[in-house]
Amino acid sequence: MILITGTQRAGTSWVANVLSRAPHLALIDEPFNKRRLTPGICAADFPYFFTYLHAGNAEPFRPHIERTLGFRYNFRAALRAARSAKAVWRAVRQGQAFNKQRGKTPLVKQPTGMYMAEWLHHTFDMRVVVMVRHPAGYVSSRKRLGFTHDFRDVLDQPDLMAGPLAGFREEVEAFAAAQTDVVDQSALLWKLVYAVAADYREQYPQWVFVRHEDLAADPAVGFADLCQRLAVPFSPAMRETVAELSSTSNPAEVDVAQWKSLKRDSRAVARVWKDRLTPEEIARIRQRVQPVASRFYTEAEWA
Repeated sequence: MILITGTQRAGTSWVANVLSRAPHLALIDEPFNKRRLTPGICAADFPYFFTYLHAGNAEPFRPHIERTLGFRYNFRAALRAARSAKAVWRAVRQGQAFNKQRGKTPLVKQPTGMYMAEWLHHTFDMRVVVMVRHPAGYVSSRKRLGFTHDFRDVLDQPDLMAGPLAGFREEVEAFAAAQTDVVDQSALLWKLVYAVAADYREQYPQWVFVRHEDLAADPAVGFADLCQRLAVPFSPAMRETVAELSSTSNPAEVDVAQWKSLKRDSRAVARVWKDRLTPEEIARIRQRVQPVASRFYTEAEWA
């Protein structure tokens, strides 16, 4: 089993789409979301966008997640949530397609799963891939899309604030209590996620950490290396997908309405924050994310 996580706008969809071309892998797309389209894939009720799961609180979630990873669609939960005949028919078709994947290896894409990655790793022996994106690149993407974040999402999780995020309580409380702009919000969100990720990188050397910028610079070589580290054959279909999604003939920017499109000029995307953000915004981001950012990026990579 493979978990692809990190955070939103860090390349998890890009990587998941390429890896899903491996014939023995079957993609399960964000099953552990607070807002999921159907409970048929996973009937667990995740109360937060960045839910923290650990040995002390995860038991109610475990049977639902185990069912998901076994490709056993929960028809009862899906039909109970259906509000129309069309929704019922959609759930039936989704369930049939999901169950047909049984026997394949689950490839779980959960960008908001950093705070549950350790528990998933230990409980289900999941191999973890953590996507890392430069703080300025991450913030610029969220700024363009207008993505905001309510920090009560983490503040309302006492175990998370007493555990992995204990060192950030004062800052989180301040942001939860006041209105802040998307640049500062996104910078703090990056810092919280990757402070935990950086600690996990030291604790779990077998986990795979991939910087978005390194993958974008030479996608063919980067994906070949990623596949080797995961013991996944880098097939011709995967090579074709890498070329299709990452070609220099693709646009660096797409219309905001098409933000989920994966076809981009990956090399240009890695640099676009330098034009999108003002020098003052870059300075604010850098001040906010240090010293966590220095665990992933050098000073030269801010230029």
